[in-house]
This record gives sequence, structure tokens and C-alpha cells, in this order.
Amino acid sequence: MKAEIRSLVFTSMAHLVNDGNFLLYPILITFYSLLPNVHLVALGIMAVIYYVLSGALSAPIGVIADKYDKDSFLLSFGIGIQALAMMLFALPFLYPSYIYWLLISAAVLLGVGQAFYHPLGASVIYHTYGSHKAPPAMGINGGFGSVGRAAMPIVIVTLIELIGGFTGLSIIAFYTIISASIIFAGLKFFKRKDYRTSVDEEQDKIVVGKKKGMQIYWGMIVTITIVIFLRSMFNIAIVTFIPTYIDDLVGSSTIMGTVLTLAFIPPIFGQVWFGKLTTKRGGKFTVGVSTALSALVFFILLLFAGDVASTGLVYGITFIGILYGLYAFLTFSGFPILLGYVGQIVPKTLSTTANAMVWGVGQTVGGGVGIAFLSLMLLKVPLTEGMWVMLIFSVISTVLIPFLPSKKNVERKLGQTSAD
Repeated sequence: MKAEIRSLVFTSMAHLVNDGNFLLYPILITFYSLLPNVHLVALGIMAVIYYVLSGALSAPIGVIADKYDKDSFLLSFGIGIQALAMMLFALPFLYPSYIYWLLISAAVLLGVGQAFYHPLGASVIYHTYGSHKAPPAMGINGGFGSVGRAAMPIVIVTLIELIGGFTGLSIIAFYTIISASIIFAGLKFFKRKDYRTSVDEEQDKIVVGKKKGMQIYWGMIVTITIVIFLRSMFNIAIVTFIPTYIDDLVGSSTIMGTVLTLAFIPPIFGQVWFGKLTTKRGGKFTVGVSTALSALVFFILLLFAGDVASTGLVYGITFIGILYGLYAFLTFSGFPILLGYVGQIVPKTLSTTANAMVWGVGQTVGGGVGIAFLSLMLLKVPLTEGMWVMLIFSVISTVLIPFLPSKKNVERKLGQTSAD
């Protein structure tokens, strides 16, 4: 099997498992909230733990990966840790009196495990495919992440309702650890040093040899990270509480799981389409379009969902499903958009570290801060009102899009640096 295909197959498998597990806890919130003496705000704070921890660890893990070239081990290790987290998430169904201690431990493990995939998976694809062909490949890869997100809601709801929370999550844990073993074996061939070119060497001279070149790259990375941080504050807070919001509107966890599964089908195709668009029009354009349109779609959803649901269950389910599916199409294509964009901007020497900054700090820590902000608001306001407030952050990130660097900006600035 060719190296390109092999890297795509096994990173896609990792993406499917990783992103399926990423969406598991928001689904579980609906079930945990039915246990005695459990508060929705406390459950939201648990989500903050794993988002912030995941984001904070992504950059150090990126540095380690850039230095030691052990991507197959690190990727499978991260997935394996998630399997342990699944087992801890299962235990509150047996020992509800210990739920908060168990969830804190599970959230820590999930946060550590989730820190590995996105910077490492993107870097493997970037090295094997090259910067020009990487975004479409990331789109295909990201499609498998969307499959994981689409499948998990209905899978976990069905397992819990048929065989119980503990047994159902134990099955998820077993599947996760088997997947980690397969991923490790499948990616053992990959070594970054085998994919370096003369162009990479020239870029390294600018990055390492010239302080001004390094400042240019890091200035752009920080700018991108700030915009994605604000965007993610809105998006991840919404994703965490949308199962509860839909469950409140339709009054059924089974319908909620079905709606979420159907809504996450469009991003499977969105990942591929946005990957191609990122290559054709550039990362800055694609980030701007997806950010602005996702804010608009969710504005319409919040404005009308309650009224439509009150006119009839079928109308409510259809309206919410279509609008949230469109929102998911625009929002959950971030892998080829954001990391494809980073690949257009930075050299391979900084690829994993830059991916970790944008995805780990921007996407993940930003999401954790957003969850914390919305969770604290829920002490004073209903969930719907809190979502309206969170929409402001998406609007701010849209306004800041013109300040993002483009590929032409990078080439111009580096040309000036080389002349110096």
C-alpha cells in the first residue's frame, strides 16, 4: 500500500474514533442529569476540564512530536487513554453517589487523550501529501471524523437504553482500545525525515536562521489562534448543550439522538468539499465563509425553533434537524479548513506545533472557555438565553476575519525577509 494511502487510511480511522468519543460526553449529560442530586451546571464544568486540558496539552505534544518523530506511538497512545476514560464514564451508572469524582477523573483522561489526534493526524497527512494536496486529503480524513460524530449519538443512546449505561460504555471502551492497536500497527512506517525536500530546507533557513522570519510566522499563528478561539467559544459551548436543548424541545432522548445523528451526516461531505475549497480559494476565505454562515444559521435556529416545535412534534423535529444539520455542515468541517489553512501558511518544521496552537489553544481551549462561560450563565438564565449570549462571540470572530493572514501576505513578508 502506498504511503499516502496508508497514512490516509489509518489517520482516518483515528479521526473516526477520536471525534466519536469527543461527542460522547455531551450525549451523556442528558443521562447523567437524570441521576439523583446531579446539577446541569456541574456537568457543564466537567466538560470544561477536558476541553481546556486537551487544548493546553496539544502544544507540548506537538513539540514532542516535532522533536522525536514518534507519531504512530503518540496517536495510538492518545486513543488508548480515551478507552480508559470511557470505562470511568461508565461507572457513575453503577455508583451514582460517586458521580462527580468519577467524572472529574474521566474528564482528565479524556482531555489528555483528545490532545493527540488533531495536531498529529494533520501533520502526518501534511508530510505525506505535501502542502498543495493536503487540504483535500484532510477533507476525506475529516469526513471520517464526521462519521464518528454522526454515529455516536444514536449508538450510545441505543446501547444505554437497551443494555444500560455501564455495559454500553464498556463496549465503546473495548472498541476504542482495539482501534488504538490497529492504528499503531498501520502507521509504524511513518517517519517525518523521509518526507523532507529542498524547499523545506530553504524554509527552515528562514525560520531557524532568521529571527525576523520566526517572528512573522508566530505573529500569524497567534492571529489565527485568537480568531479561532472566539469562534470556538460559541461553537463548542453550543455542541456541549445542544443535546439537552433538543431533548427539552422534543421531550425524548431517542429522538434527540436520532436528530443529532442525522444532523452530523452533512459534515461527512462538508469536510471533503471544504478541503477542496481551501485549496482553491485559500484558508482565509474558507474560514471567513464558514464562520459567518454558521452564525447566521444558528441565529435562525434559535429565533424560530421554540415556536416551530410548539406547533407540532414533526414540524419541530424537521426544522431543528435541517437547521442544525446545515450548522453542523458549516462548523464541523474545521479539520481541513483550519489545519489545511495552517499548512498553507507555515513550513513543515513548525507544522505540528502550529497545528497544536490553532487547534489545541484556539479550537479546544477556546471551546473550554466557552463551555465555562455558558455553564456559569446557566446559574442565572435559561439555556436558550445563554445560547443567545454565546452567539455574540461568533459575530466578533466574523468581524475579525479580515485581519487573518493570507498565503500571499506570507509570501510577500518572507520575500522582504529574504531580501534583508
